[in-house]
Amino acid sequence: MKGFTGEYYQLFIEAKSCFNEEELKADLCGDVSDYKTTYDEIEKTLHDPSGMGIDSHHTRLQLVIEEKLSRKLSEEINESLRVFQAIRDAVKGKVFEFDNKSRWIKAIQLALLYYTHRKMKTDHGLPSEYEFIASSLAYLKDKGFSIESVDGHINPNDAEMVRLFTAIEYRVKRLGRNGFFIFMSAMYKHYSVVDQRFFFYRNRSPMPTAQKPMPPHGYVFNLFCKNLDSSKKLKAKEQYKLLEEVQYLSTHLATILGLDKMSPYANMYVDSENILQRLSEWVLYPEVYYIPQLSPVHSGKMFPRIFELVKNNSEQCLSETLKASKVLEKIEDWVFQQGAIAGEITEREILDLCVGIDTRDNLVGIINSLSRPAAEINKGYVSPFDAQKSNIREVPLIKSRTGYVVANVATYNMAKYRALLNIADKFDPKIEQKLGFALEDFVKENFDGSSIDYHHSFKYSVPDYVREISNTRRDQGECDFVIECDEYVYLVEVKKKGLTKESQSGSSLHLLRDTALSFLKSINQLTVAELILLTEGKLICSSSGEIVELAGRDVFKLVISLEDMASLQSDNIKSSLLHGLYNIRINVSDNAADDIADKINKELDEFALMQAELMKKDEKYKHSPFHCVSYLSTPQLLTILDDVDNNEDFSHNIYRSNSVVYSLMDWYASYKMAKESKLLKENRRVFKNTVLIN
Repeated sequence: MKGFTGEYYQLFIEAKSCFNEEELKADLCGDVSDYKTTYDEIEKTLHDPSGMGIDSHHTRLQLVIEEKLSRKLSEEINESLRVFQAIRDAVKGKVFEFDNKSRWIKAIQLALLYYTHRKMKTDHGLPSEYEFIASSLAYLKDKGFSIESVDGHINPNDAEMVRLFTAIEYRVKRLGRNGFFIFMSAMYKHYSVVDQRFFFYRNRSPMPTAQKPMPPHGYVFNLFCKNLDSSKKLKAKEQYKLLEEVQYLSTHLATILGLDKMSPYANMYVDSENILQRLSEWVLYPEVYYIPQLSPVHSGKMFPRIFELVKNNSEQCLSETLKASKVLEKIEDWVFQQGAIAGEITEREILDLCVGIDTRDNLVGIINSLSRPAAEINKGYVSPFDAQKSNIREVPLIKSRTGYVVANVATYNMAKYRALLNIADKFDPKIEQKLGFALEDFVKENFDGSSIDYHHSFKYSVPDYVREISNTRRDQGECDFVIECDEYVYLVEVKKKGLTKESQSGSSLHLLRDTALSFLKSINQLTVAELILLTEGKLICSSSGEIVELAGRDVFKLVISLEDMASLQSDNIKSSLLHGLYNIRINVSDNAADDIADKINKELDEFALMQAELMKKDEKYKHSPFHCVSYLSTPQLLTILDDVDNNEDFSHNIYRSNSVVYSLMDWYASYKMAKESKLLKENRRVFKNTVLIN
């Protein structure tokens, strides 16, 4: 045993060896079987305001792992775990570093005394996934992979982990092309024909229920796409055996990463101490468990329309983008006509489908721009941490030895944006910068289509007192949209920036950068307007003179991104994210990253200052400070607008998407269930604030 867990276990062994029941009883005033008496004494013994807190979750997890792996010592390790649980409860969840040996030995002995004389059984409870993680490590050890866990942490660069990654890919490579299509056939059961997307979510019940580890669909999908052109002649029996081994090994690998939380409450307890870890987990979760996707329902509305809305776009740029989009549409229609979600089509078949779009030679050029050879797909991708090496979400067509493969229509549609952007970039290198304004116009167009009244590009002067509060020189503010409803004034910001590949791989610094410069920066911009509304009761447009009065309504801040932002927009994670980022600053050891850190800290500081001011304005900002905030992607907004015909419909559906938390880690699944919830429909006022319903 290593790390804090090893230190604690040695203290436990020593404390137990010199345990003197009579001496301890003499020191205690009260009934030794009463947990309050013992807990008070433990807390008093370990209390040290200057001590550094240890996250006891990691030590508890490691003890569960050690109990499973060390069968000869399992009874003793289990006893040490129960003692640690009692100490953790006594000191309110945090324990302190083991620098004061005598205090710790006494605390352990007090817990041993309590367990010797307790009146009733005590079950402190452990997260369900701990047992899964321990069992998976034991399974992998039996298979020859002795993966080391230290304080519940596993190093992805550990030699045994690398061996496991290699072993899984070796089996995928042997299965190759046939394995890919078998895998996609198995994935069909997760595909909704109505929604034209996959649903992989776990049902998380508030009550303990029997669960199973989830297979890592996203990780295995990436590996199969990488090895699409490798093929071996395998007998059916051998093929089945390899598929089974891929499933078992990959599922146990995903389980030991600790991303799959069983409890719906797991994502609620986030603070400045664990926000970086949780950010990485939230972004890695869909990378591991979900397939990259965009429903054709939404893609058909978004592309190429967003490119058409780019101002001052050259005729040639627009023409080539539109032609490529028509080719993509023809191929997609062909896949659906086969009654499938994945398939392979030859170049000749594509050319026959696309007659009339362009000349044959030009069509060949378009097909080449929309595809990559199979050998270039996910090159270098080996582990779930290699999202930066995965390019499947950027390439609609994979060029194989016999034709062009559509991996599946949902991933194919996700790749449309990058493919069209690459074509447009050849004619206008600044096209991506212009797409931010085009996205805003696209949102405006869809608000119009849903008969929503709004104030667009609402500019206003920022008073001195707001500049002092936020410690900025900002003298002008702007809301992309202001939407007035009976209960709320919606302040809306459209921000194209999304997650980079480094963020999708779990890099903490890049995650903070992308989050701070997209979501948090937008929140700060909207909070300026919110403070003016709360202070003055109105907001005046400096260009048109339009006035928006608060008139007793609540302010709701809505940020819209272009693409889905991993799990950051799902369920209660949005609120937990803001809780975790409140009142923190970051420091970096790499001088080259100082500039990034300064930009992040600027947004974090402004966020903390303005949020503190909001808390002075109204009690609701203290009790649920981030409830009236929503973070949606454009496809998610389109999903909501399907049910909207006026401003009140808009408000009702934003509320519906924001008020019920299923902890499914999938916004689309949560919203779909919210629409079907009879409880929510009949108790709208009761569930105005965030709740958990299963």
